[in-house]
This record gives sequence, structure tokens and C-alpha cells, in this order.
Amino acid sequence: MATGTPPAAGFPDAERLIAYFEGEYRPLSEAKVGILSHAFLYGTATFEGVRAYRQDGGGGGIFRLREHTQRLIISGHIYLMKVPYTLERLMQAHIEVVAANGHEACYIRPIAFYGSEKMGVSPVGAKVHVAATAERTPDREHHECHRHKAHGVPHDRGRRPPDAGGDRGDNQS
Repeated sequence: MATGTPPAAGFPDAERLIAYFEGEYRPLSEAKVGILSHAFLYGTATFEGVRAYRQDGGGGGIFRLREHTQRLIISGHIYLMKVPYTLERLMQAHIEVVAANGHEACYIRPIAFYGSEKMGVSPVGAKVHVAATAERTPDREHHECHRHKAHGVPHDRGRRPPDAGGDRGDNQS
């Protein structure tokens, strides 16, 4: 009996989305990560957010694919994470997951993370897993509307938590 939030809740095309997961393409609903994975328990994952844009002549182009993919691998290195795929294979996975979902303009979400092969704070001994999804981006009008709304959020740099003492933080030294 399944309970809780479905794996693809919040995605408009969840039933049709294809994910790259463990070197294969499969329905997003089948790309599952356990709650005892090191990444879930300790936040040991590295990710990128990559955009693909519709091209004038048709089709899509992934913005700075090589740079984003290199950064994913380098970020993994910082976590002592050896991403188990080459730069070229990961770039090809980006291209293929976009094509598998039939997108021209989309947001690609690649992630490398430690799995649940071992317990404990140290990730040493845990397998590195890789996944990527590609979701269609909203049309320009929708995107522009949300972008402009975000500009109205106030930010008070002098604000302190209530238990920090003093007034509103105006008298910082």
C-alpha cells in the first residue's frame, strides 16, 4: 500500500516524464531513491540547473552544456564523490533526456548523490548515483509574470531573531 506524496507530485506532465537514472531511461515514477540514502539523510549530493532554449530554426539548444556538466563533476569532487560517468556520457545523457521527453525549451536537473549502501556520517563506501530530469519550461509570458512578482519582496538586512537582544538591529557595531 503506497501512501504519502507521489514521486512526481507537482509536475504537470508527471505521468509522461522520462528520467535518466542509473544509466537508463525510465518513467519518472520508477526513478526512486530510498529515504535511508546518504544524500537524503546528510544532504550529500551535487546538482545543476541547466536550461535548454528553443532555437529559431526549430529544435532546442542546451545552454553551456559542457560548463554545467563540468561543474557537476567538480562539485562532486569536493564531496569526495567520483561521478561514475565521463563528461561526454553525462552531456549525452542531458541531450537524450531532453529528446526522450520531446522538449525544445526545458529545465534540466542533473544530480549526483550518495546512495544507501552504507550507514553513518561518512559517505566512504556509499555508491554514487546519477539522475537527470527535463521539465518543460513555462511560456515566456508566464515566466515574465513570475519574474516581475519576485522583485517586490522586501529584505531587511538589520533584522535579528527575537532572542538576539537589542531592538531591530539598527544599532549594530
